[in-house]
Amino acid sequence: MPPKRQYSPEAIIEAAFTLVRREGWSGLSARAIAREMGASTRPIYSALASMKTIEEAVVKRALALYTTYLTANYTEDPWIDSGIGYIRFAHDEGPLFRAINDAAHTPLQRKHSRIIWDQLGAALAAYPPFEGLDAGQIERIRTTRWMLLHGMATLILSGWLRMDDAHRIIMGEKPPRDLAQMIAKMSHALRIGFSDPGTEPPPADPPPA
Repeated sequence: MPPKRQYSPEAIIEAAFTLVRREGWSGLSARAIAREMGASTRPIYSALASMKTIEEAVVKRALALYTTYLTANYTEDPWIDSGIGYIRFAHDEGPLFRAINDAAHTPLQRKHSRIIWDQLGAALAAYPPFEGLDAGQIERIRTTRWMLLHGMATLILSGWLRMDDAHRIIMGEKPPRDLAQMIAKMSHALRIGFSDPGTEPPPADPPPA
């Protein structure tokens, strides 16, 4: 009798990641993983504790790929590059982008993405446009820009927003000048808005009693 084939946790996670990358969470199940690997479901549960364990591992694997997009060199400006990378990840890896941002799995992304956020922040420690800003201002600028980028990525991914130049760039054309300029203008506006007290909006009127 031939020896039983062994399936490592890493191989199972890779198969699960492949499924989610291709089909989203709807394509993930023990049976689907087994089919992807040419196995029965028994080794799936023997190697890993539960589907929740597999889902968390898939989120971590997706975030690792996401980080490669955020840290890629598109324009020689790391702040602009991370914005371009965010849009490109959403475009190139739509099922993964949706998977790590759906309501059921956002807590897992929040759990594991903080280290990515901190690493990107550390890379901007000596970034000239942030010179003179305190840590709180920089955090607010980064957080607000992330909100805007996320909205843009979601709209492009859904097909609701069509921008010819941005679409051409995120498909891989070089150099990505139009998208880079748009993100640079957005980033500059946020930096000015959060660093110059004179640009602060007046306080809102209190709500009526």
